[in-house]
Amino acid sequence: MNDLKRKAMELNGMKEDTDSRMSAELLPRKKLKRKVQIWLENVERINGEAQSLDGQIGESSHFTRGFHADDVLKRIREVEELIQQGKFQDGLVVDDPQWIGQVLSTTRMLFEALSRKRRSVIILDDLWQEVSLDKVGIPEPSTGSKLVLTTRSFDVCRKMSCRAIKVKPLVEEESRKLFPEKVGRGILNIPEVELIAEKIVERCAGLPLGVITVASCMKDIDDLCE
Repeated sequence: MNDLKRKAMELNGMKEDTDSRMSAELLPRKKLKRKVQIWLENVERINGEAQSLDGQIGESSHFTRGFHADDVLKRIREVEELIQQGKFQDGLVVDDPQWIGQVLSTTRMLFEALSRKRRSVIILDDLWQEVSLDKVGIPEPSTGSKLVLTTRSFDVCRKMSCRAIKVKPLVEEESRKLFPEKVGRGILNIPEVELIAEKIVERCAGLPLGVITVASCMKDIDDLCE
């Protein structure tokens, strides 16, 4: 019986590993192989039978315990077979036939993938209007999940019930440091260009994206008229 318990422990370790693999391999349009399903059912069955047999032996007298020997040996052989069968080196899943020839919308694929994740951070960048989370396949944020959006409109934050965190523009000194990094310091060594650059930085009003975009467009341009 002790031998049976040791082998059952090894089998259940394999089952835990299989459960972890299932979480990774069961993607949309995939299903568990039938032989994997049968194996999992047999593991549950043999666990129940081993537990029941252990109870029966514990209640038996010293004179009658020997009558259970054949049952124990039979269960040991079954557990050994299940250990051999449970390696599944060719994977746990196959394509689900019900999806063949059907179009799975990206909305549903997004939704199905994200719903399986307990903890996730989803970032929606540069929104100009309210977005329906259902329509783009994003589950409602729950415990452990966060939805972050960036927008220039407080109205968007209000409509999507977000906690607004205002990002302040750069101070003039920070803008003056950022601009040369993108435009190239060699260009600013030309006196006339340096004066123009200062006016451009002032017009960007401390918006990092504005400074980066304009400076990148001017990179390595030394023609004063341009």
